[in-house]
Amino acid sequence: MANVNDKMIEQTAKDYAAYLKLDLSSQ
Repeated sequence: MANVNDKMIEQTAKDYAAYLKLDLSSQ
């Protein structure tokens, strides 16, 4: 269970980082 949770957190972190990059580049 912890492994699945870690993967979810890692994926969310990657998605959030990509979102931040898009947000910064759009300004």
